[in-house]
Amino acid sequence: MIELITILLAKIIEVSLTTLRMVFVSKGEKRLASVIGFVEVTIWLKVASVVLVNINEHPAKMFVYALGFAIGNYIGLTIEDKLGLGYSKIQIITDIDNGEDLANSIRELGRAVTIIKGEGRDTKKAVLTTYVRRKDKDDLLKKIDANKVGIVTVSETQKIYGGFGIK
Repeated sequence: MIELITILLAKIIEVSLTTLRMVFVSKGEKRLASVIGFVEVTIWLKVASVVLVNINEHPAKMFVYALGFAIGNYIGLTIEDKLGLGYSKIQIITDIDNGEDLANSIRELGRAVTIIKGEGRDTKKAVLTTYVRRKDKDDLLKKIDANKVGIVTVSETQKIYGGFGIK
């Protein structure tokens, strides 16, 4: 029983690290991703070697290994979401009349925002673009009521060079 619990916990840790490593790779954090990768593979080698020994006599090892994999994905994504690493680009397309007021509201929150004038099918539009830390994204989105402003899109940004208003 202790062996099964150890397999489960080690697999959860290993897959959680895998998830975080992939986030660091996507953010360009080479050193941290490499260190995490070393620890991750070391755990994987040990867990795999334990699971494969007498696997036919102890099929519960396969189930526990797979369960640890599933739980590790969930926990890794939860940790990554809480850390909120990196930046998000928020783009808002709204009627030209709302654009300036919305931009001022965003600026009152201490955020930089750029306004570009555009044309929609029937009306003039304002396209607002701002960048925020991912962990601050939800706070800003709560202040923007998408039903009233138009279209709001959020995309991940790897790095930002220059500019201001990112805290």
